Amino acid sequence: MDKQSAIMLFDSYARTDDYVDLSFRQIDVVVTRLMKLPSATITHVAYIAQQEYPEMFKPNSQQRTQQQEQRPTQSQDEMKQVLQDFLASDWAQLTAGAFLPLKSDSPVNFKNFCELLNAETVIGTGTKLVRREVLADIATRLFAQGLLERPRIVERVVEVEKTVPLTRKQEAKHNFNLDKLMNAPGVDAIKGASEAGRKESHRSPGPA
Repeated sequence: MDKQSAIMLFDSYARTDDYVDLSFRQIDVVVTRLMKLPSATITHVAYIAQQEYPEMFKPNSQQRTQQQEQRPTQSQDEMKQVLQDFLASDWAQLTAGAFLPLKSDSPVNFKNFCELLNAETVIGTGTKLVRREVLADIATRLFAQGLLERPRIVERVVEVEKTVPLTRKQEAKHNFNLDKLMNAPGVDAIKGASEAGRKESHRSPGPA
């Protein structure tokens, strides 16, 4: 951006309600920074001015009082009750079962949730009242950005052994091998009493 364009842009900013009186030297610093940008708007001018001279933009005590009067108010008891109800009924559903944003449950969730809560609601420096829809929006954004810890889900795969019926050929072979084993010499000891009794009845009587 050329110097003339930067000066004209600063003049436009100087006519806004947010402008504070800067010295010629301070204006020169802002214009010089604007010249380093390929393009800029009044928003850029305001940002550079506040960044260079933050002390010039600090509200005085009267302005702070007016801001506090304009800010919506909410009792501590009401805020506490809304938070408790939200965490008990809505949190798990909106965050797919993430840990509660409490230090005892998850310091990470506590930190991330409190940062937005303080920034956006009257609990901290924000302007929104503590309402369930506001808390739901905060929780949803944290979950979508992957900033919430959740319990690890471990899936256990249990193998179930299935009995496959034998084919006729396999069954015949199995029976043959079983008969062969049971009729082998020295196997009488493991046969049932009924089998041993049948063999005894078929024996020829010996000499008296």
